[in-house]
Amino acid sequence: MHIFNLNEQAHLIISSKDLLFRHHENDEQMQRHDFTEIKEISIIHRYDASHELYLFLAIHLHTQESAYLVQISSLNEPLEEVLSILEEELQGKVLLKLPDHKRLKTLRTHHKNYKLIALGCVGVLLGLLAYHKLNLPTFISLKENALQAKLIQNKGICSSRAKQAISTNKENELLLIHYCGILGTWHEESRRSFDKKHLQTEFSAKSYIEYILASKKAFKDKKYSDVITNTRKAIYLKPKDDRAYVLLSYAQFNQNEKEAAFENAKKALELAPNSKYAHDTIAFFYLDQDQLNEAYTHYMRSSEIEPNAKTYIQLASIDEKLGNKDKALEHIEKSMYLDTKDPNVLTQAGMLYWSTEKFDKAYDVLSKAYHLKPENSTYFLNYYEISLTKKQPIKTVQKDAFIQTYQNDKEKMIVFEMLSIIELSIANKPTEEAINSWNKEFYGQELNWSFKEIRSWLDSNDLELESKQNIQRTLGFFIGYQQAYKLEHQKIPTVKRQ
Repeated sequence: MHIFNLNEQAHLIISSKDLLFRHHENDEQMQRHDFTEIKEISIIHRYDASHELYLFLAIHLHTQESAYLVQISSLNEPLEEVLSILEEELQGKVLLKLPDHKRLKTLRTHHKNYKLIALGCVGVLLGLLAYHKLNLPTFISLKENALQAKLIQNKGICSSRAKQAISTNKENELLLIHYCGILGTWHEESRRSFDKKHLQTEFSAKSYIEYILASKKAFKDKKYSDVITNTRKAIYLKPKDDRAYVLLSYAQFNQNEKEAAFENAKKALELAPNSKYAHDTIAFFYLDQDQLNEAYTHYMRSSEIEPNAKTYIQLASIDEKLGNKDKALEHIEKSMYLDTKDPNVLTQAGMLYWSTEKFDKAYDVLSKAYHLKPENSTYFLNYYEISLTKKQPIKTVQKDAFIQTYQNDKEKMIVFEMLSIIELSIANKPTEEAINSWNKEFYGQELNWSFKEIRSWLDSNDLELESKQNIQRTLGFFIGYQQAYKLEHQKIPTVKRQ
């Protein structure tokens, strides 16, 4: 009896009458087969995924079409010894098809040769790769006959990358050619024509995002020409970015290039029909052109895409102008629900409450805006004015704080002193001396203020007729001053409300 082990476990047993082996690797028990059951035994070879050679006994039974495979290439005995034992023990008992030693050695040698060939190929490829990466093409060769040439960031299998701009037979057209460095030479990858005015942008080290950041900083600094220059370069690098067109349109608007601004706003909306920013922008331009219905449509679409307090404020303002007071109040409530801590939103909501004669709500909202940011002059002046409609005027300490901060700012003080005089008239106190003093100090100074809100309160108030007339005379003086200034300077006064 001969016992052959594999992985320290009996794998194949040959006796004088039968063979014992496992039908499958995971079988716990070995199966016994009498020689009379065995039709033929032969050797076959297989390679695994890593091209390792394995030899198996293929045992064919009379009662079964498929053969059982028993691995013999990794037994604890040398393969030649296993074959000798098989020939000796099984000769005449079953049909044997065993290779001679020469064929077996050739089989092994071929496998080793394949490995050597594979290793050689890998070596050659590594050598070529090293040559390719280290032997860079000469950049100077691209500068000949080029308006401009530069190396660019390397990606992929190229040893280096470059681009050059060359002239064409058209006056303002250039040709941009991209190259890939391969085995020490330049190979053209692509080419396209572009306008000569973009040459600097094509060869700039700045990226799209760097141009956008520069534009935003310039916008914050109110350098709108710089915004336009940088944003156009960003759009050239990334022509389908709707937000870049939005930024460009606002800069052009501030440069009084309104027609170009409107066209770029439409371009932004064309690129991103579901963009809140694009709809807000186009609505802003329609509002500037006093096309209220068109502006309203786009603000509504913006609010559907992304509900926003400022958008609802705009809708409320338009509804108020169109006479839809109930709808305006509905939009105000939505804005207040979404944002109760933005003093700008609160101020606009407060002014709309005031214009719709919701005086108590207007007072609460404008008071909150002021207390959120008491150092802001506009929030204080709005709060001061609305407090005139209440029987609890603002505190003296608040007035003193304002005077201390803005006493040298005539634009702020002209409004503050005006409100102080209106406060005297509401309290039925004499105002003639105060008005003369105001007129002497601020004559020739522009008065930027809206009297619509205080007049709406006065019209709806049940004050005694004499008191109401006294207040109307005071308001009339300041309105008359404002109109006279407008006629003299041919300028429509702006409203300093935020």
